[in-house]
Amino acid sequence: RFLRALRSIRLLRVAKLGRMLGDMQAQYGSASASAHLSLAKLLFMVLLMNHFLACFWFGIGLLSWESEDSWIYTCEVLDKPFGLQYTMAFHWSLAQFGVGAVDIYPRTTYELVFTVFVLLFALFAFSSLVSSITNSISSLRALKKDEIAQFGLLRRFFHQHVLSKDLKSRIHSYIEYKYHYRQKMLAITDVALFNLLSSPLLQELREQIYTPYLETHAFFRKISAKHPAPARQICNNALSAVPLASKDTLFSAGELARRAYLVIGGELNYYRHRYPSESICFTDWISEAALWTAWIHHGRAQSTCVSELLTLEQEELADIVTRHPEALSYTQKYARKFINMLNALQEDNKLELVSDLLSGPANVGDIGRTDSFGRTCSHQPSETRWWQDAVRVIRLRLGL
Repeated sequence: RFLRALRSIRLLRVAKLGRMLGDMQAQYGSASASAHLSLAKLLFMVLLMNHFLACFWFGIGLLSWESEDSWIYTCEVLDKPFGLQYTMAFHWSLAQFGVGAVDIYPRTTYELVFTVFVLLFALFAFSSLVSSITNSISSLRALKKDEIAQFGLLRRFFHQHVLSKDLKSRIHSYIEYKYHYRQKMLAITDVALFNLLSSPLLQELREQIYTPYLETHAFFRKISAKHPAPARQICNNALSAVPLASKDTLFSAGELARRAYLVIGGELNYYRHRYPSESICFTDWISEAALWTAWIHHGRAQSTCVSELLTLEQEELADIVTRHPEALSYTQKYARKFINMLNALQEDNKLELVSDLLSGPANVGDIGRTDSFGRTCSHQPSETRWWQDAVRVIRLRLGL
């Protein structure tokens, strides 16, 4: 019977749940969720520990129950249902940690030795558990106190300044979102230990974070595969994150464009005069033409919810590729092809396709032979009206 009782040791596999909670805490938890998970993990460990102590206490009682000295014989445990047997043993285990009294006492030498061992173990374990639980509750209170104080200052600011209800609502919603979002998703600057990294390691870290986004574009996917050095520099020097609140305007028609945008979270709407609005979603590129030509925004882009974008600066991109001859040659061919595509749209009177959402040639593998419209790309781009400065800008920056 004692051996059957020891089969409960197989339940040690349940201890994996503690590691799962720890992984969840590190991967998804905000500071508040982390504190709650810590409390849950402590409670789970207490219950698991008392479960095994109860099983061992019951097993030791079975060793000598026939001698009429065991606690099992004294309490007539074997005549009771299994659920009550387990509950009595579990109650005894909890009582050893000082959380209640029980009328079950050791009767044999084995039971007495085991009870002494459990009491010594509980002396250290219980004080450690109490300290951990107290620290978790204190951290929860501190986090809540800081949140209440910060949003109290925000409400005080709104009270002291005359602002429209719409603006106050948008500001409050955005700050509330970003406050809780930053607790869940950490940026590189939020981890102070990253300041200890060497420059190459930090560059590689940024490269692995931003490369999956950059490679959503066929041109940069090719650059990353064939020319890793400039691709790394683009990730570190030309890309930056831009957050948008709901109803924020990213740009308006008539503004000079100096950068391209990539949506990595949220959604935007694009509005053009006399044309229906268009939705801009995850991994959509905006204003790619600004990278290859002097570009004026043809419409207005406005966020419909809290959104996150990456910006790719034209000046920094040009500086990077001009320092790498192989990448420069490929970039020149792609830029010519893109401008030829714009010229072809104008010549074919397809100006409705010319917008800030215009994408580059889909088949970048054939650059230098034919463009998307079957036209040769070996000639220099023609200087046409609304991008007449394109040739001057590209020649200066890329050597066309």
